[in-house]
Amino acid sequence: MSANDLENQEKLESQPTSDSENSVKPTRREVIKEQVFSHFNGKVESRDGYIPLLACCFVTGLTDGTIYNCMYSVLKNYSRMMMLMRRK
Repeated sequence: MSANDLENQEKLESQPTSDSENSVKPTRREVIKEQVFSHFNGKVESRDGYIPLLACCFVTGLTDGTIYNCMYSVLKNYSRMMMLMRRK
């Protein structure tokens, strides 16, 4: 074999041989997206289905209670302030 033949053989060996080696690796976002979709495309266990519903009810109850108490205290303080202003 000549020097040119050896160089050509080394070039051929260093080049990728399959399409999978030429393909671009998926980004982290794409990998996570695929994992999420595969997770939620699975079967749903009906015996544990009440847990997300309870969590949603708990959060909406906290939100409703907080907003009610906040509005009550704001209106209460506003009415006190108005009464004090009228006295002067």
